Amino acid sequence: MTLVGRLFALFPPLWAVLTFGSLGWALWDRNGWFALGAFGSAYLLPVASFRLLSAIRPIPTGFTAIDEPKFSPWWAAHNLQLGYDVFPFFENAIRLVPGLYSAWLRLWGSRIGAGVYWTQSVRVMDRSLVDIDAGAIFGHQIDLIAHAIFPRQKQLLLYVERIHVGAGTLIGAYSTLGPGLDIGERSLVGNNCKLGVKVYPPGTRVQANTYEAGDWRERL
Repeated sequence: MTLVGRLFALFPPLWAVLTFGSLGWALWDRNGWFALGAFGSAYLLPVASFRLLSAIRPIPTGFTAIDEPKFSPWWAAHNLQLGYDVFPFFENAIRLVPGLYSAWLRLWGSRIGAGVYWTQSVRVMDRSLVDIDAGAIFGHQIDLIAHAIFPRQKQLLLYVERIHVGAGTLIGAYSTLGPGLDIGERSLVGNNCKLGVKVYPPGTRVQANTYEAGDWRERL
């Protein structure tokens, strides 16, 4: 890992100190400026840092060797988002306002259509790498993960590919959508499915408990 990569690894604790420290001081001193600072640190700092990173070094799709001694934009982006995975209540609060979570993902660089419904327990692990068309519905405890890491010979390969869900598609509870998934409009995915690296035509019906996550190595 490069020196810059190590510096990005320090972002999560710095973010936590700034956010909770400002919030605690605002409650203690009843100071609105510190409350504003806590909001900026919690929500604006990670997004602004990511947009700057993307302008300089965008995340490449496809395969990269993540264990090589060179800078990984995906690793940097992962650390900028890590606080929301450790403290999910920050994003859960956003979901109280209809449409706000979709707007939040757009800030990161995802393409989200109108009227997308997210349940409280949906997790988007790569917030800049999902394309969701209008009217899609996501059930309980669904994960969208646009990356995979696996060993190959003496390397650790990172595979990154955008996830696309078509308009009006329903994704059943406890499902996982992996990198490279492209499912057409008006499709229905049953509960507890694991899908990725595959294109499904419009109107597809995927039975519950289907495992078609694919083998990313086939694209090497």
